[in-house]
Amino acid sequence: MKDRLLIVGPPKSGKFTLVKSVFGSLPQNIPKDVPHQGIIHRIELSTKYFKTALDLWIDETNDLAEWCKEFGSLEAKEAREVINGIIFTFKFDDGVRKIEEMVEHMTGLIEKFQEDGGDYQWDGFVIGAGFGEHVDDDLKLQIEDLFIMNGIELVWFEEVGKNEFGEVLGKDRIRQVVECHDWEISDFKDDPVLATEEIDEKAEMVGLLNGNDIDLDQILTKLNIAKDEISKLANDDDKHKYAKDVIDSLGI
Repeated sequence: MKDRLLIVGPPKSGKFTLVKSVFGSLPQNIPKDVPHQGIIHRIELSTKYFKTALDLWIDETNDLAEWCKEFGSLEAKEAREVINGIIFTFKFDDGVRKIEEMVEHMTGLIEKFQEDGGDYQWDGFVIGAGFGEHVDDDLKLQIEDLFIMNGIELVWFEEVGKNEFGEVLGKDRIRQVVECHDWEISDFKDDPVLATEEIDEKAEMVGLLNGNDIDLDQILTKLNIAKDEISKLANDDDKHKYAKDVIDSLGI
C-alpha cells in the first residue's frame, strides 16, 4: 500500500514546522540530541469527502547527495515502493548554488522512482518547500525558474492567501496537494451528493497538478456524463465507487 509521504531535508530546514502547520500534530518524543532520521508519524487525513490514514516518514540529512544515492539504491527499492509523495524542505538563504545541487539530487531520485514503475509511471507528487520570511525577489525568481525547468513544484512556505490566478499559497497549497492526491482511501463520507462534488473539485486541480496539456472539453464532457450516471445509482457506496473510477480514468 502506497500510504507514506516522505518529508526530508537538512537539520533545521522546517520539517517539523511543516508537519505541525499542515497536519496539525507532531510525533511524540522527538529526539533532541540526535538526527531526526526514520521518524514515522501517523496522521488521519480527513476532508469533506473522505478520511484515510497516512504515515509521514520524516528524515534528515546533512548530505543530500549521499542520502539520495542510498535511497535510490536497489537495496532501498522496497522502501521506495510505499512512497506516494515527497516533500523536500530547505532554506532560501542556502543560496542558489546549493539549491541547484539539491534540485539535481532530487531529480535523480525521482528518476529512480520512475524506473521502479517499469511500464507504469510513478504517480506520486514532489514538492520543494522553501522557508524564509524575507526573500529577495530576484533570488525567488531564480529559484522558481530552477524548479519549473526540472518539473518540481516550489512552495514558499511563508506565503499566504492566493496568487493572481486564485490559487492558494504556502502551507495551504501543500495541504491542497496532499488532499487532492490519489491515496488509497479507507472511508468515504456518507453524503451521496458529495460524490459529484468530489469530481468537480478534482477537475479544478487538473491544471495545477498535471500541467496544461489536457483536453479540458473532453474532460468536461466525461464529467457531465458521469454526473448523469451517478444520479441514476441508488446505493451510496456505488455512487462513491463510480466517482472514484471516473477520477482515476481521467488521471486526476
